[in-house]
Amino acid sequence: MVPKLQKVLISLNVELPLPTRIVIGLGGFFKSYFVVLIFFLIALFVMIKFALTTKKSRLIIDNILIRIPLFSEFIKKINYSRYFKTISTLFLAGLNVEQAFNTSARVVTNTFISDKMHEITDSILRGDTISKAMARAEIFPDFVIQMVSVGEKTGNFEKVTKKISEVFDKEVKDSVRRIFAVIEPLIILMLGFVVLLVLLSVFLPIYKMLGGIRGR
Repeated sequence: MVPKLQKVLISLNVELPLPTRIVIGLGGFFKSYFVVLIFFLIALFVMIKFALTTKKSRLIIDNILIRIPLFSEFIKKINYSRYFKTISTLFLAGLNVEQAFNTSARVVTNTFISDKMHEITDSILRGDTISKAMARAEIFPDFVIQMVSVGEKTGNFEKVTKKISEVFDKEVKDSVRRIFAVIEPLIILMLGFVVLLVLLSVFLPIYKMLGGIRGR
C-alpha cells in the first residue's frame, strides 16, 4: 500500500507532514531491508536458543522473567503448582523424601526457582523439617508454609501438598485473566495509534492541498 500511497501524495505537490513522512519512511525501510530483517530475526532466535542451552544464561534469563511485573506471579504459581502436584503424586507412589523432592525440583521449568527447590531438598536431607526448609528458601507465601507444617504434624502431607497445588492452579487462571485484562487495552491502543497514523498520513497532505487552493 505504501509505495502506491507515496506516488499519489508526492503528486499533490505539497510539503508532506510528519505522519506522512513517517509512514513513507517506514515503508521504504521495510522494503529495502526486508531480507536483512528476516536474517536478523533468525539470528536472534538462534542466539536465544543457544543461550538457553547453558545453565548460566538460563539462570540469568529466568531470574529476569520472575521480576517482570504481572508475568512474574504467573510464572511462579504455575511452577509451584507443578512442584507440589509432583510431590503429592510421588509420595503416594511410595518414593522416599530424597527421590520425591529431587524429582519435583527437576519438573520446575524456571531455573531460578528450581535451584531454590533443590536447596529445600538439601536442607531436608540435613535434618530440617519440610516446612522449615521451605521457609528458609523464602520463595513461598506464608499460607504454604503453614499448610505444609500442618500436613507434617497431622500425617496428611500428601493430601496437603495436593491441596496446595489445587490452590495454585486456581490462582494461575486468575493470573491469566489479569494478564489479558492488561494486554487487551494495550493492543487496542497500539492498533488505534497505527490506524490514526495511517489516516493522518493520507488526509493531512490532502487537507494542506485544499487549504492551498482556498488561499489562492
